[in-house]
Amino acid sequence: MFEFIAASSLIFWSILAVLVVFATISTAKDDGGPLGFTIIIAAVFIALYSKTILVCGWKAILLTIVIYGVVGGIWSVIHWYRVTSRWVQEMKDGERYVSRIMVHHHRAEIISWIIFWPCSIVWEITGRLFTNLFEYLRGLYEGVVTKRNAEIDLITK
Repeated sequence: MFEFIAASSLIFWSILAVLVVFATISTAKDDGGPLGFTIIIAAVFIALYSKTILVCGWKAILLTIVIYGVVGGIWSVIHWYRVTSRWVQEMKDGERYVSRIMVHHHRAEIISWIIFWPCSIVWEITGRLFTNLFEYLRGLYEGVVTKRNAEIDLITK
């Protein structure tokens, strides 16, 4: 059933790697990033390996597509709620100004969350982790810079 995963050609893994990179970029960008290009790469990938994918049978493929779409839809609603909550908080903090949040202005983002939900979930988890780590380290860097600037001020006076 999973014969297509065993494809070991360099082309297979190269196309898959590019697809994952662009899918991750598409889900991380506020404007959907290179969504169109990512869909083209996915279409080429499917076209090149269609015979191996079809070995699984139509029922398994359709069931996989339906389940994948449902999970993507659920994830997009959860993610949209989190993103809009973050925007409102940024507005309260004075970091963002939005007169109204309009769904149709974020079409590419939402579509990328649905289509590439595995990458979107991974980015949501790791992106927050790295952002929090950076914010923590930035505080340490600022402390070092403050100390060094004080030393420089003493030297230059």
